[in-house]
Amino acid sequence: MSDDAAEVILEEWFNLGKSDAWAGQPKQSPQQDPLADSLYDLGYSEGETQRSPIPKTAGGSLSANRHG
Repeated sequence: MSDDAAEVILEEWFNLGKSDAWAGQPKQSPQQDPLADSLYDLGYSEGETQRSPIPKTAGGSLSANRHG
């Protein structure tokens, strides 16, 4: 795996942590990979302190709003 591909995968763990925090999901970090686990936790912590850039809709789903 190239360094660029590895960096993208680690960034995805960070972003998944933020996304889970924004969605109110419990932490589900990849405990088998210490670096990915650490980045997920960092993303989750950042997500807890920042607001999601995606506005929540009252009673509607995002996919319904995008398509109709």
